[in-house]
Amino acid sequence: MTEIVKVLVMTVAIAAVMCGMATGQEATPAQLQARARALLQLLVDGDFTSAENSFDSTMRTALPKAQLRLAWQQLTTEAGPYQRELAIETSPTGGYEVVVITCRFEKQTIAAKIVYNAQSQVSGLFFSPAEAAAPKEPAQESVPEYIHPAAFEEKDVVVGAAPWALPATLSMPKGKGPFPAVVLVHGSGPNDRDETIGPNKVFRDLAWGLASQGVAVLRYEKRTREHRDQLKDLKNFTVEQEVLEDARAAVKELRDTQGIAKDRVFVLGHSEGGYLAPRLAASDPDIAGIIMMAGLARTIEDAIISQTQYLAAQGGAGDEAQKQQLHAIQAEAEKIRNVKPGETGTIFHAPASYWIDLKNYDPVVTAEKLRMPILILQGERDYQVTMKDDFTRWKTGLNSHSNVTFKSYPGLNHLFMSGEGPSLPAEYARPNHVSSDVVQDIAHWVQQQNAR
Repeated sequence: MTEIVKVLVMTVAIAAVMCGMATGQEATPAQLQARARALLQLLVDGDFTSAENSFDSTMRTALPKAQLRLAWQQLTTEAGPYQRELAIETSPTGGYEVVVITCRFEKQTIAAKIVYNAQSQVSGLFFSPAEAAAPKEPAQESVPEYIHPAAFEEKDVVVGAAPWALPATLSMPKGKGPFPAVVLVHGSGPNDRDETIGPNKVFRDLAWGLASQGVAVLRYEKRTREHRDQLKDLKNFTVEQEVLEDARAAVKELRDTQGIAKDRVFVLGHSEGGYLAPRLAASDPDIAGIIMMAGLARTIEDAIISQTQYLAAQGGAGDEAQKQQLHAIQAEAEKIRNVKPGETGTIFHAPASYWIDLKNYDPVVTAEKLRMPILILQGERDYQVTMKDDFTRWKTGLNSHSNVTFKSYPGLNHLFMSGEGPSLPAEYARPNHVSSDVVQDIAHWVQQQNAR
């Protein structure tokens, strides 16, 4: 499994941008298993304050005790009370140590995955059905009906060059090309090429679904995942190094690939990738078009505040700890608004240079100047990028532009997966797939765009 340094509750969009590994004396596997058992017992006992104390700084911001309590409540509502441990194992993954405790709850067997950094602090926390957590052969994995493995083939490629070369996968339709193609650009955090979130793989669903319908797709490991150690010491880190340079390299890779229609290379950005898609397109007018899935139309700091308020309200917002957490986040957001060129230090776990670079970026204003085709998609249950605060702003700014198409989907969340009721982070831990309607709409839109 590759979902390292993501958390069960993805409240803070930027929290994991610069999660570099620190050095220090590492605990033994037996010691980490003891820590993991102790953490699980704290959750069972309802001692969320002590549980939070075991988190690293990124986790404390992304999953404070109020949200941790809410996540645990959601888990036990679905799975029933915790009963006992069934098995425990430890394995190294990407510079971290991962402890998986297979637990029996009253109604379900759950795999608790706890990720530790080099200081033995918790850097990631997942709960998922034990069956979904177990390794499976590809042929045994559940795939949605819109995927037809016989219609495409995959090969490993490399995006970019040293020192930032990234492992990647090209999903290529079978048959006679040249084919239109799409580059997939990740959301925030150190994502893998499949954009794995819990047991779900957003980008793999998109890649396989689109390739089944004659659209080639390139997906790659994000730089903050593949080269996190090198990025720690990088001066003046911005979204150029985090996202945009590699997305441009991926576009070039497709244009240079035999069987790809060079003038029909599109970019699809999800979440942060959607937010930055207009900036990417503005720097390369030969991109055939952009697709924004849950693209933020506001500032990142405003989105962080609203996500925190939403989750606090879902858990009963009167808790004093929740109020303190919100005040702390609002104070950090104010620092972002007031940051000046030349400042150093970190805000929201990213260097000041990151926020200075974004200070004058408005994705809607940037998109207004584009002439290429634009497709904007939104899940109506999404609480991270919302209908009210984001999709409405996109429509207000671009509704009169004939090159822009809008589509929203009732019942879909931030991952464009179905659900019911208010969207909550716990649903990201349940196995699901990107909606077939979304895949069909993207494939149809791409195929309809004429060569530029």
